[in-house]
Amino acid sequence: MLNPAQSIFRNILSNYLGTFVGIAVAFILTPFLINHLGKAAFGIWVLVHSFRQYFQLLEFGTNQAIMKLISEYAALNKKENIAEVINTSFVIFLLAAIVSIILSFVLAHYGLLYFKIPSNYLSTSKQLVLIMGINT
Repeated sequence: MLNPAQSIFRNILSNYLGTFVGIAVAFILTPFLINHLGKAAFGIWVLVHSFRQYFQLLEFGTNQAIMKLISEYAALNKKENIAEVINTSFVIFLLAAIVSIILSFVLAHYGLLYFKIPSNYLSTSKQLVLIMGINT
């Protein structure tokens, strides 16, 4: 069993390692995608990925709050409170999903017109934005 200092050090190290691996993968993947997709398609991929990142803000930190509250209530054996947290989080995620789908529909049909997307990629871009909105 690790003492608290060793555990904290291991957790910090694993967080840094995870960040480093993510940066390394992006650094390696970017030239590969540009070469295989082309500049215009890669730009669309980055644009849609950026939209997805913004859509994830609709979560409002709900996952962390759910984990915290359920852990606390489980430790205190408060099953009714756990059910309330789960039901409330379901409603929050449902509302976020509805907003995400509506925003993706508006973005796909009206927002993409403000970007210089080649006409042969416009249909694909709309589909990607709609899929991203449903998936987020």
